[in-house]
Amino acid sequence: MNKILVTGNGFDLNLGLKTSYQNFLNSEEFKEILDEEISEYGLLNYLDKKSGNWVDIEHELKSFSLTTMRRNKDPHDFLPVQDAKKNYNKIKRTLTDYLNSLFPNRLSLPNQASAAILLKEGSLTKQLANLPHRNFDKVYTFNYTPTAQRLLSNIPVTYLHGSLQDNNIVFGVEDTAKLPDGFEYLYKSSSPAYSKDSQGLAAEMNDCNEIHFFGVSFGYTDDSHFKPLFKQLLTAQHTVKVYFYVHGGSSDYFSLVKRLRELTEYKFDLFKQKYQPIFISLKDKQEINDKWLSTHNNG
Repeated sequence: MNKILVTGNGFDLNLGLKTSYQNFLNSEEFKEILDEEISEYGLLNYLDKKSGNWVDIEHELKSFSLTTMRRNKDPHDFLPVQDAKKNYNKIKRTLTDYLNSLFPNRLSLPNQASAAILLKEGSLTKQLANLPHRNFDKVYTFNYTPTAQRLLSNIPVTYLHGSLQDNNIVFGVEDTAKLPDGFEYLYKSSSPAYSKDSQGLAAEMNDCNEIHFFGVSFGYTDDSHFKPLFKQLLTAQHTVKVYFYVHGGSSDYFSLVKRLRELTEYKFDLFKQKYQPIFISLKDKQEINDKWLSTHNNG
């Protein structure tokens, strides 16, 4: 039985890497292509206006496609769909260049960061009696970056969204998004790299007895991975230890629980009864319980 680590962008951010979409929108690389934007209503300007403390570019791609088609109905306010596709491809190339710039050949990563400790030691909270030391057997990542391989090269890493090293990042929206005609290229599944090297996380549950989620946002654009995974967990015949790592305070915990309730098709109560999942705070490396929530209720 395998012990699996699933990582999202929060894993890289925990290591101090500026890999967020907001970091990208603030970068010189993005500003250079923004200066090339011709239309006031183009995709680049749209994303620039949406940037703030936090932005999900993939979600905004969906919103932009709907906004564009509404504008295209007005002959005095026309933006060709083909222009949007050119800008999308430009963003994808520039995002790849930006992320590659964060990973020189010799990269020193902080060994004391929670992400590094978890990957190297297999746990963060050794005081938990049911969390014995055991290394991970596999890593599944929604990131494009080579972070996990840089930290521990002997663990096989599966890239669910393509990788920088293969120059094939998967960048777009979920299949259930109802995009207008002409925007089919935005679907993640349209990418040849989508799940190219994997049958999916759900299939792994047949041979897994421990799974950890670190820095995973469980965003709607990745429902095609998450929904089958949690459906499989709900029907699994063997026991799987499940761990979630929470970045902030109680508000982040409750936001995560809300999303898990959706992913389990509102059977989160049954999920908890079956697996007794453990939520661990990255603030203090403590298990989240009623006492913890009462002291972190403003975070």
